[in-house]
Amino acid sequence: MRSTTLGAFLLCTSLAILTSACATKALWEATDPAEYVSVPQTDVSEAELRERGIDYRRDDTQGLYYVEKSNIRRLGDYSIRFFATPITVALDAVPAIVVIGTLYGLDRADNQKDGQ
Repeated sequence: MRSTTLGAFLLCTSLAILTSACATKALWEATDPAEYVSVPQTDVSEAELRERGIDYRRDDTQGLYYVEKSNIRRLGDYSIRFFATPITVALDAVPAIVVIGTLYGLDRADNQKDGQ
């Protein structure tokens, strides 16, 4: 009966590894307050950026300015991180919880078959 548990363990572990998502990492990358926003050079002039005192990088090959995020946008990024991180952590934990729950259930079933 223990070989059944071992087989189930390997199967569940493999499935958990293959299906585990990195939702928290993706959230934090998408809401990075230090990341610059890309703006087409046709939408704003370099003189305007200098006049406003905005930190920017120029990329002529792509025709873009990489502009520092505003304080409002940074606050929004931090807010999203604050409220959404607990949800994404829970989603990331689901595969591990499923594996542990399955192993626990299989172990209980084996113990009941053995009369323990």
